[in-house]
Amino acid sequence: MSNLEPAFILHRYPYQDHSFILKLFSPQSGFVTAIAKGAKQPKSPWHGLLQPFAPLLVKCKGRGEVVGLQIAEPAGKAFSYKQANLLSGFYLNELLMSFLHPHQEYPALFSAYHQALEGLGDIDFEGHIRNFELSLLLELGLAPELSIDEDHKPILVSENYLVRPGNLPRKGLSSQRGLVLSGKELLAIERREWQNDDTLRAAKLLLRNWIHYYTKGKVFKSREIFREGLANDKPFE
Repeated sequence: MSNLEPAFILHRYPYQDHSFILKLFSPQSGFVTAIAKGAKQPKSPWHGLLQPFAPLLVKCKGRGEVVGLQIAEPAGKAFSYKQANLLSGFYLNELLMSFLHPHQEYPALFSAYHQALEGLGDIDFEGHIRNFELSLLLELGLAPELSIDEDHKPILVSENYLVRPGNLPRKGLSSQRGLVLSGKELLAIERREWQNDDTLRAAKLLLRNWIHYYTKGKVFKSREIFREGLANDKPFE
């Protein structure tokens, strides 16, 4: 990260007495761990700036796994959310930290993340979560194939399919365990018809299965908070 880049902070940790360790996401440098020395001090130019959901321009220096933050400037107004929307934002951040590899370029995914943050301000924001989950899996080559079945035949609207992570959909009911969705639902998810409640329901089930599989059952803290009843809307469950 030798030049100023757009970036968001996915998470930050206290470091020593006056500093932070930041988990940054940028389009060119990707997932970066950086130390912001002295950022906790009131006189620091970064004091109060280094927050999640705040668009930044940053520059870091270093060649190892952990680099030093040199420059951080605001690049726009920070996103502000109510509780349910805020927890959804933290869920997106957890997803990125679970899937991204350090120092790889993710320009398309960075754009999708920025768009998702904008969408989380909407009253009906669940579609933005599903859209980002699907974009993340597509970017990493892990997304389900929703237009052809395991025989490489087109998905049929009138048929039911067994959908298992890492596999093409299997036509018809099966004795194997797994999620069963209709061809109509699969094609609607591929078209990202998030305005349809049935599509959102099916996408929630499908993408949750895929994410659970590829994160090896990781428990997301933001989901746990929702399950504890700290928000009325529960788009993760």
